[in-house]
Amino acid sequence: NSRINARLPYIFLLSRIAHYLKIIQRENIGSTKDRRLLELELNTWVRSLVTEMTDPGDELQASHPLRDAKVVVEDIEDNPGFFRVKLYAIPHFQVEGMDVSLSLVSRMPKAKA
Repeated sequence: NSRINARLPYIFLLSRIAHYLKIIQRENIGSTKDRRLLELELNTWVRSLVTEMTDPGDELQASHPLRDAKVVVEDIEDNPGFFRVKLYAIPHFQVEGMDVSLSLVSRMPKAKA
């Protein structure tokens, strides 16, 4: 039980970021954005949560909870009409005394031609 509780901050952080990425993706459904433009938009947003300072203060860490983050948007070859969206994130905070790298994969419909 304590091991699960120790991982909750990571789960909450990734869930919150995933929720916002899904909202941005939903706003783009039906648009004519290609993979590169969507990837640029998602990366611009997720980079707003990143500070590369090695030891940020509590206030900065609260507004920029990630040490690094990247979004990759790929075409799904066996499922035309959808993109695969991958999120890679490294949070500032440590639990259990180890560095953690988080990732998440989702699918998004492409615009209809």
